[in-house]
Amino acid sequence: MGGEFETAFGRVRWEVDEDGLWITHSRRVRQVHWQEITRAGLVRLSDPNVPDNFPTQILPGLGTLFDLNRSLAEDYQQLVLARGRSPFRAYRVPIPIAKASALALVEEVRKRVGERWVGEISMAGHTRALGLSNPWWFYPIFVMSFLGVGLLVLLAGGAYTALTTGSLADVPLVAWLAHVLWLVLVGLLFFLLRRRMEAGSFGSGR
Repeated sequence: MGGEFETAFGRVRWEVDEDGLWITHSRRVRQVHWQEITRAGLVRLSDPNVPDNFPTQILPGLGTLFDLNRSLAEDYQQLVLARGRSPFRAYRVPIPIAKASALALVEEVRKRVGERWVGEISMAGHTRALGLSNPWWFYPIFVMSFLGVGLLVLLAGGAYTALTTGSLADVPLVAWLAHVLWLVLVGLLFFLLRRRMEAGSFGSGR
């Protein structure tokens, strides 16, 4: 049995038999044997929960990114197949909740893994529910990345504010560099999104 469906991240093709699951996604074919799946579940994506008075205009494209994240949280879930305790060995498949073929894949996995199916879970609690445990070095890297992104937004926001108000004299060079980097990142994201849309990634799937 098998099928295919379109997602915002590219076409997904799948096939199941008694041995396991074959997934073709992002030009890669992956095989997951039923016996190596320790737990599996359907994860609800997190809504950004941005307050109404949040200053989304401090950077160009920031409000659109929040809207995109909210739209994905409404339209998608994530099928997660854990293989042991490492989150880096877990296999994740985007599931558009309105596509029958995507829901058929979820149902096939649920039937095949039996008691290892944990059901529908939140993004915040899915690692514990699936028996996943991050290595010790994940947390310092996460904190450093979080601080780095925060610093990038602050510096780029300061440069953007100075640009829009005409107060350019006291803006440090690093703030302008952060602003350029932000524009490049946002532009790249929208470019990839547009290519997906032109390729039909948001079209109707089976």
